Amino acid sequence: EYQLSSYDARILSHDRQYTQFFESIMSTGKIPSKLAANWLLGPVAAALNRSDIPLDGSKITPDILTNLLERVEDGTISNNIAKAVFEEVWETGALPDTIIAQKGLKQITDDSSIVALIQDVLSENAKQLAAYKAGNTKIYGFFVGQVMKASQGKVDPKRLNALLKDLLDKS
Repeated sequence: EYQLSSYDARILSHDRQYTQFFESIMSTGKIPSKLAANWLLGPVAAALNRSDIPLDGSKITPDILTNLLERVEDGTISNNIAKAVFEEVWETGALPDTIIAQKGLKQITDDSSIVALIQDVLSENAKQLAAYKAGNTKIYGFFVGQVMKASQGKVDPKRLNALLKDLLDKS
C-alpha cells in the first residue's frame, strides 16, 4: 500500500506502536512513505534505543515528526539540519518550527544569496579555482564544502550544486 521495501514494511508492521505512528503520519497525506519510514526506523529508533524507552514514552509524536518532515519536504531545512533539529526536539519536546525559527536554521534557497556566497568562496580561493580551470575537477567538492561552511550548512545543496557548476563553467 505504501510502496515500502519488504524489510521496512516488515519492521513497521511488527510493532503495533510503530504501525500506528507511521499510519498517523501517512494519514496527513503530506509526507512520502519512504521518508516517514526512513525517519521512523532511523533517527527515531536510534534515539529510542539510546534512551532505552518505548516509542510512546518519548517526546516525539506523529504530529511533531510530521512537522519536521514537512520542513524537509518543502525545502525549509535540509535533511542534515533536520537531524540536528530532531535531536533538540528529542531533548526538549519543542516543535520543529519553533526550533527552526529560534535558531535561524532556515535553508538559504535564494539564488542571488547563494551566488554571492559562491563568488566570495571563489575569490578567496584563487589557487584552487586555477587548479579547477586547469582540469582538476576533483576540487569541485572543496568549493561545495567551503560554501556550506560559509553558510553554516544552510544553503540548499541542490541549488548550490547547480549554481556552482554554472559559475565554474563560466569562469
